[in-house]
Amino acid sequence: MSSIRTNRPSPFKDSSNIVATIDVESGFSSHTYEKRLLEKARQIWARKAATASAIAIVVLLVVGVSFFRLVTTWSWSQSFLFAISTATSVGYGHIHTPRTTLFQLFLSLYILVGFALLALVAAQLYQYFTLDDAIETSETKRPSGRASPTNPTRSKHSEIFGLWEGEIKRAFRQTHHERALSVGVPLFLVFFSGTIVIGTAEEWSFHEALYFAVVSSTSVGYGDFTPKTTLSIWVTCIWLPCSILFMSISMGTMAQWYLKDWRYRASILRFAHAGGPHVLPTVLLFAGALLIGQIEEWTFLESVYFAVVSSCTVGYGDFHPSTTIGMTLTMIWLPCSILSISVYMSVVARLFLRLSNQMNEELDRWIRQRNTHIVSACGGVIVVALPLLLTLLTGAFLVGHAERWSFVESVYFALVSSFTIGYGDYHPRTTLGMVFTCAWLPCNLVFTSVYMGSIAQWYLSWSAKKIQRLEDQLRRHGSEEFDTEKTIISSS
Repeated sequence: MSSIRTNRPSPFKDSSNIVATIDVESGFSSHTYEKRLLEKARQIWARKAATASAIAIVVLLVVGVSFFRLVTTWSWSQSFLFAISTATSVGYGHIHTPRTTLFQLFLSLYILVGFALLALVAAQLYQYFTLDDAIETSETKRPSGRASPTNPTRSKHSEIFGLWEGEIKRAFRQTHHERALSVGVPLFLVFFSGTIVIGTAEEWSFHEALYFAVVSSTSVGYGDFTPKTTLSIWVTCIWLPCSILFMSISMGTMAQWYLKDWRYRASILRFAHAGGPHVLPTVLLFAGALLIGQIEEWTFLESVYFAVVSSCTVGYGDFHPSTTIGMTLTMIWLPCSILSISVYMSVVARLFLRLSNQMNEELDRWIRQRNTHIVSACGGVIVVALPLLLTLLTGAFLVGHAERWSFVESVYFALVSSFTIGYGDYHPRTTLGMVFTCAWLPCNLVFTSVYMGSIAQWYLSWSAKKIQRLEDQLRRHGSEEFDTEKTIISSS
């Protein structure tokens, strides 16, 4: 079998001088070298990103738990549970939160930083679940006669990942389901084992324990069932992130299956543009809430308020099912309602992102014409964050005015609601406040999703540039004659 003939004795010192002669029988070319560099760069970047995220999460939790322990009378376990439930947007609200300005300001900052970090971790998980395996799958399935993806005429994104659009879509569909299955099964076991352990420690029935698990894993957290013993509190701190991850994988897979027909996707987009007749999920959402409200003897407004607050995963805890039939229906209705409203919100958020990208292009063009030194990324942040800030302040003013709260209390309520935490320490009690909340909350969650998505999108773009830079450094330093990984990590 013939081998690669090069002009240099070592092909790893300068890849630009490689002159490879492709042997048809071996199928080996310079593309294999490029693929090795890309794999090495991805591995180095994945370890660095995972390490940085882990350190940031630990620092955030340590600072939060220490502050909560310092300014409150909570135990260490209660402080840790409060920090975890806040970071996972559950917010049981069973622990009385101090109504001091210092606590509310710190908690608001903790939420903003924590959810920005959560968006970055979600972007890393997205890369783990999809892109790396999609690259490997498309590489192994590429016909040998196809042209090299390192063609200089391709875009920078194509040079980095070396993929054709159709191949990555097919690989994404396959590897996403495979990885979701391999990770989802252990998380499913953790979900039920944690449910049994917490239910046993709290002496709940299986029905009550399952209700607590569903309400918690969907990040609603009404607060009617919460862990109170030390054992169950620590188990919940470990079990809660895993159960939310399991529910996210399950609902993401169901959403993809739900929208796999492109014609139905087009019909939803037409509905988003022109208000089409496809309103069956919304009808079922409110029909289920009205049925639960009828069982719980709520008024029509209270039932609609319960539907909006629950499907948006806020769950203030002021309205929750108390009967066995109501709990059973809620366990069935809640995941379906969250899935339905998530589909519609994702469509609206995608349309707004498309609009914001157009505004970004106009802003970049305006900046280039005036030769200013403003970073265009700042303009993108302003375009995305400004609508969120406006809707947040609007909701804070309307609901706060109806409930006669102070400015800090109103903004605190709006921020806690925007990130679907909903402790329940502040919630609308007047009819006007409920009406304002029902109208404002879904709109604000759309902009919150866009804000989180823009952070994740920025991270993916930034990490792609980092991977490209690592690949270039690997190409310069070489990968066989040098301890490349230590050199690259220390220099990047």
